[in-house]
Amino acid sequence: MLATAFSIMSGRGPEAALTIAIPISMLAQTLGVLVRVVNARFGHMADRYAAQGNTRMVAVMHLGGPTLLYFLSGFLPVFFAILLGSAAVTWFLDAIPAFITNGLVVASKILPALGFALLISMMLSSKLMPYLGLGFLIAAYTKLDIIAIALFAVVLAFIISQFLNTSQQEG
Repeated sequence: MLATAFSIMSGRGPEAALTIAIPISMLAQTLGVLVRVVNARFGHMADRYAAQGNTRMVAVMHLGGPTLLYFLSGFLPVFFAILLGSAAVTWFLDAIPAFITNGLVVASKILPALGFALLISMMLSSKLMPYLGLGFLIAAYTKLDIIAIALFAVVLAFIISQFLNTSQQEG
């Protein structure tokens, strides 16, 4: 979300969003790991309080510390990002060498194909391939957008599940 917002605020294109998203996501992952490490300490403290029979402190260790840490780990980065504004993001984008930005642009063009390959690898079952083929044919020949095809798939799934439930109840 931050990358998209800063890309729009800085007046750059979608390529800038990807360029911003990678460092933001790396920082967020690092912060998430740090929060989970600290939260493990709260779990050990809760175990100690449980052994002493102090249920109030067990609840505090379970709800208080982790809740505060997760809130701060989400709030503080967004707060400082908004506080610094798009000028800092523009400075950051200008500091990135062109070969890195160009590489990320190329990578962004590959992402749709990667997503399609992942979808196919998950659906490589003889039972599901006809549905993938049907969706592809509908998209290719009707020029419907993805939302319309997804709604069609939901209706088809509902009809098939109703048919299977009815045939199982009768049989």
